[in-house]
Amino acid sequence: MLYAKNRRVFGQVGADLGFVVAVVLLVFVARWVNRAIRLFAVPAQNVAGTTTNLSSQLSDGGDAVATLPLVGDQLQKPFHQLSGTVASLTGSIESLITLTNTTAKVVAIIVFVVPLVIYLWKWVPWRYRFIHEAAAGQRLLKGPLPAELFALRAIATAPLHDLAKISPNPLGAWQSGDQTIIARLANLELALVGLHLPVAKTPSDQAEPIGGFR
Repeated sequence: MLYAKNRRVFGQVGADLGFVVAVVLLVFVARWVNRAIRLFAVPAQNVAGTTTNLSSQLSDGGDAVATLPLVGDQLQKPFHQLSGTVASLTGSIESLITLTNTTAKVVAIIVFVVPLVIYLWKWVPWRYRFIHEAAAGQRLLKGPLPAELFALRAIATAPLHDLAKISPNPLGAWQSGDQTIIARLANLELALVGLHLPVAKTPSDQAEPIGGFR
């Protein structure tokens, strides 16, 4: 049984829907954080593009001046050195871009996973405990004297003010076999796991239909 058969079902459905909503919201938040951090890499990407073009142009310029007679080799060397320096700067900028993008992914994962784990840490045991207890309660309801069993458990574990609302002497009522009080006590205990005693059939419900046909 996944959900209670009393008003507790509203809290359970709300918690389950809250889990789904939380996952959806965390996905959107994580994606937004990822994009926001990646924006810091945009200026660096623009600079990297500029330095890449500059390095290429300097290299091409060095190749061009190398064709000059006598001084070509001497003029080519500074161009290539400057081109190498700019290329090294481009590599550093690209490393920074990679680091920024990696950071964006890691932070986005943390933003998604940490709140989800905290929610699951409370939600999963709570839901499992209810399902486990409700299943056990359903099995006990099929056994002998279920009302007396759950009534006795209520007497032993229920808050005193709840017992006082049902009877000034709940144990005496249980010992005397007062079925009305026993049923109320049993339902007090069963309500904790979202169950209730089966509704007893009235004589009119069990009456033979006219003509003997069912």
